[in-house]
Amino acid sequence: HGTRLFVLNLFSRTVSVIDVNSRNVVATLLVGRYPSSIALDPSGATQNAYLTIAGGDHELDVIDPQIPLITTRIPLPPTSFLNDLWISPNGLIGYLADSGSGLVQVVDLIGQNVQTSAFVGGRPLDIEATADPNILLVSCFGGDLVAFFHRDTQSVQAQIPVGLRPFRAATNPQTQMAYVLCAGDQTVAAVDPVSQRVTAVLPAPGLYGPTPRGDLAFDRNGARLLVSAYQMSQIHVFGTDPAESGDVYHQLIQSINVPSGPIDIRVTPDGQRILVVCPNIGSLVVLTAVRAPTMESLAEELNAANIPANI
Repeated sequence: HGTRLFVLNLFSRTVSVIDVNSRNVVATLLVGRYPSSIALDPSGATQNAYLTIAGGDHELDVIDPQIPLITTRIPLPPTSFLNDLWISPNGLIGYLADSGSGLVQVVDLIGQNVQTSAFVGGRPLDIEATADPNILLVSCFGGDLVAFFHRDTQSVQAQIPVGLRPFRAATNPQTQMAYVLCAGDQTVAAVDPVSQRVTAVLPAPGLYGPTPRGDLAFDRNGARLLVSAYQMSQIHVFGTDPAESGDVYHQLIQSINVPSGPIDIRVTPDGQRILVVCPNIGSLVVLTAVRAPTMESLAEELNAANIPANI
């Protein structure tokens, strides 16, 4: 958020607020058990950040990032176990992946209540936008499938099988192809959201199976997909531009060694830096894209201590 980075500390029940310029922790917020994901109001109308709590507290916390301070706690059903959320472009509705009940919980963020819910599949862990803003892609870890959730009808449009134990997805901003991490068979499934089918399967060794650990992100041109491989302590780099010369499309270009156990990964808007969370050493590692935005070479720039979870 602006010059501030919010890092979720899973086991300490806190959120670290980091000033990006000084690279210092400027605040620590005490939250509920097992904070799992955070998202900003994309409309900018409220400047709020919304934090899902995956543990027994069953709530969606509203954070004012300017102060920073938790201003409201929105209660969720007692059976819920929240893992991820996506906020509508107008900032009015939140869609929450509830792995405790296999539902997408639809929350009125202004009225601060659950509008409705819809069953999507076993243990939904991740919810992402597709090229069509009215259709969300939900990764169902327990069902080995992804569900296409239609926002207008608030129901599942289709379910398609992918690899084993899918847990995280992202959409290429240029090609609109969706990519799904599958921990059980350590692959990345390329999913065409129009035909709603898997068009390619990319081997991604090092994804942790029993408890899904890993993430994916694109460079700003959508030409490179970066996948964090927890078990191998590497970042895999795949080609994702079908128009690029050479035989690199959907191929592994390189694997970069990083400190122990990388999980979350983000690329800054300018494409110059890659943020990687390495909880095994309690650190946020900042990599520099030497030849941005192709990321052909990466170099470790910073290892800031005591930042142990996801961003």
